[in-house]
Amino acid sequence: MAVLNNIHKELAEQIVSTVKNVCGQDVNFIDPNGIIYASTNARRVGTYHDIGRMAAEQGKAIEVTKNDEYKGSRPGINVPIFHNHKVLAVIGITGTPEKVRKYAELAVRITNLLIREREINEYARTHEEKMHFILQSLIYGDSVNHDYLEDVCADLKIETDSRKSILLIHLNRRYNPKNLEMLEAHIQDFFQTIPEMITMFRYPGDYICMADSALLLKKEEQIRTFAESHAPMLTCTIGASKDLYLLQASYKTAVTALSALERTGDAFCKFDDLTLEILLSGLSDENRTTYLSKTLSELDDEDLELLKIYFDEELSLKATAERLFIHVNTLQYRLNRIADVTGFNPRKLKGAVPLYLALLLNPGKLNH
Repeated sequence: MAVLNNIHKELAEQIVSTVKNVCGQDVNFIDPNGIIYASTNARRVGTYHDIGRMAAEQGKAIEVTKNDEYKGSRPGINVPIFHNHKVLAVIGITGTPEKVRKYAELAVRITNLLIREREINEYARTHEEKMHFILQSLIYGDSVNHDYLEDVCADLKIETDSRKSILLIHLNRRYNPKNLEMLEAHIQDFFQTIPEMITMFRYPGDYICMADSALLLKKEEQIRTFAESHAPMLTCTIGASKDLYLLQASYKTAVTALSALERTGDAFCKFDDLTLEILLSGLSDENRTTYLSKTLSELDDEDLELLKIYFDEELSLKATAERLFIHVNTLQYRLNRIADVTGFNPRKLKGAVPLYLALLLNPGKLNH
């Protein structure tokens, strides 16, 4: 698409069309050399407009009172459009000066508004593309020109010498698309509360965000509250703190934390808070299934609920019995039965640990 001083043909055509809708007259968008770049009269596009060139050179409006007073000119008013203190183009409105003079200032304002709107849109798009480039390069370890990466960081005001962490927001796309559309709007509102974050969306359902580790630590409760208020439609995790150029490691730890949430059913966690979950995240689906088969497969939901409460109460028979509203002797009988069925005695350390790990691997039952 042709471009004049960073003005696309499409924008020039939008300008002349909008001005004509206001004044009802034909309108020309003329480049500083006098060539009509866009016009509501298609036959005039590409022709020479002498008065347009003169208005650009002199930097002031020039009126034409009769045909051919200047080469290629018709009666009307020709107003220069300034942008960044330079003449960008000239707007020519056809008609007797007395009739169209009142539209000149309005035409300038309309043109400047449309140009400004386009600039804002282009800046936003460029800004988004730069954020995507930074995150894509760093979390996937892409080989890029280091100097260019530094320049982009400078443009985005990213401090390269401070430690960073990844905030991963994962959408549960099993929900109704209308609900997801509203949720995505809430996510954008959330981003406005932490404007220092660099963000990127990765299809189909992940927002990958980067910020100074100290900032995310300060905002931790806010992030947790956001995640819990939108659960189970989304989950949030924060990866380990790393140097900027080791951000890939922070991203991987955020993914590990996400796997932990899938097992616990929680809405938020930090990788730094994980312990056993780090080991469990490395299990393949096949090994996980095999392990559960060897430990929990013969237990029913009532047994699993008992074990969950028993472990929550730090193996206390009294506290567990009180929560289950049963006698301690009944609890002991049921624990002994679990030991007989599984081969792991939950009242002994060597039996309790395998059963506890199995519950961690079985999130649906753990949060039954």
